[in-house]
Amino acid sequence: MGVTTPAGGTAVTVNGVPIPAEPDLARLRAARSARLHRAMADRGLDAVLLLGTSAVQYATGAPAPAVDASRATLIRPVALVLADDPEPHLFTPYPDGAVGRIASDHVHPPLFVEFDEAEAELAETLARLAPEPLVLGTDEFPAPLQRALGARLGEPNRSTRPRWRTCTRSCTPVCARPN
Repeated sequence: MGVTTPAGGTAVTVNGVPIPAEPDLARLRAARSARLHRAMADRGLDAVLLLGTSAVQYATGAPAPAVDASRATLIRPVALVLADDPEPHLFTPYPDGAVGRIASDHVHPPLFVEFDEAEAELAETLARLAPEPLVLGTDEFPAPLQRALGARLGEPNRSTRPRWRTCTRSCTPVCARPN
């Protein structure tokens, strides 16, 4: 499958469109961002907090080095994608990977979402960057994150719909707008 090039060679194509010799990284990042923001809008999300390494790389384009499994959940990049901001926020112990991929004002020191001691910082960071009222999706929901969100939004009211709920599949809502 290919087309003949002016030089007489053959270019590889996908659905009849030639694949360029060099990828257009800016276009690819914009397309990923548009897909992510469209998925957020389809689910009614104001923000998405991504903790999984693959999800963070997808949202930010910033690579993360391979680390030992015992450290992978403790010291890891985290992404916060806001519906009204085309640029994701990256919290990372590896800021060099973000150079040229994310605006420097959107690259932050790491958030330690697995440590109880980090609850206050996590709650403050979300309050500073994310809009209120907030519908937040996440791909993981560790206990310190649950407590940080509980401190910000209040504990779930069992007599009415919950203000937040645990959900780890398909980035479905974690926090619903307060009543």
